[in-house]
Amino acid sequence: MRNIERSHFEQRPSIVLTAMDREALFALLGDPLKTTDVAAACFLREEIERADIMSDDVAPHSSVRVGCYVKFVDHADARIRRAQLVLPEETRCKHRISVLSPVGSALIGLGPGQSIRWKEQGRERSLAVLEVRARPPGGGAIEE
Repeated sequence: MRNIERSHFEQRPSIVLTAMDREALFALLGDPLKTTDVAAACFLREEIERADIMSDDVAPHSSVRVGCYVKFVDHADARIRRAQLVLPEETRCKHRISVLSPVGSALIGLGPGQSIRWKEQGRERSLAVLEVRARPPGGGAIEE
C-alpha cells in the first residue's frame, strides 16, 4: 500500500458490520468511479474482510455503520468530533465523513470505547469512538 500502510493490522480491534453494510461496501469497492483513491479502498477492504458479521436488526448504537452518527476523538488534532458516516456521494453537507476516507474506514465497525491505530502517508493515526447513535443527539443537526 502506498498511502495507508498495513501497520498494526494484527493489533486492530475486533469490529462488527451488518450483513447489509458489508454488501453495500463491497459494491462500493467494485465501482471504479467511486474508488479513485486506491490506498483508501484497500484499507476499507481490509476492514470489511476482517469484520465479524451481525444481523441487520442489531441495536444501531452497538457499532459504527453507514448512516449512523458518531462522536469520536481524532488524536491527530486532539479534539472531539461529531459526524455522520456516509457513502461518498453523500458527503456534500458539513459533518459528514465518507466511509471511503481513511477516517471513515477506521471508524466502520467500531463500538463505543474502542480505538484504532493505523498509518496514513507514513504517519501514525489513531482515533477512539465515544458514542454511536442512529440519529443525531436531540434529533436535530449535529453541532461542533
